Amino acid sequence: MHTDKFFTANDNGEEKNEHKNVTFIPRLVVADDDCDDTDMLTEVLKEINADYLIWCFSEPNKAYKFLDALSDEEVPCLIIIDFNIPPENGLVMLKKLSGLSRFSSIPKIIYSGYLSPAQKEACMKAGAKDCLQKSVTQMDIRKDIVKMLSYCTSNPLKKAS
Repeated sequence: MHTDKFFTANDNGEEKNEHKNVTFIPRLVVADDDCDDTDMLTEVLKEINADYLIWCFSEPNKAYKFLDALSDEEVPCLIIIDFNIPPENGLVMLKKLSGLSRFSSIPKIIYSGYLSPAQKEACMKAGAKDCLQKSVTQMDIRKDIVKMLSYCTSNPLKKAS
């Protein structure tokens, strides 16, 4: 069974059981019910040595509750959503998050094993920054992650000082 978790990408595999409100740390939310996929994403992030905090959720409702409880300083700079996440699907989750003003400016990427052209178009219209098909090789996954991280530049809710 997939366990929801969060950890830093460069923590040598040790999961963090708590986080502290500190200066901006790039944060990512991954909503995917496939443990192997989330493990592969985080493993490649470790290899890149990216200093990211990653929160993984196997169910949309858990992700919604978690996101809702975050302060503006803690919101993720990127949300990665599997299109086939049950019990709804990634399109429903994307629409819900894009419809909430607090999360509408956060880039959201659909990352799925297969997307038909119609599904991809629907996701882009619903607010996805990009739609990527899950890669198989570690080298291709690395390319996907580098592309995803290019969207994660700062805290989208932080006001300029």
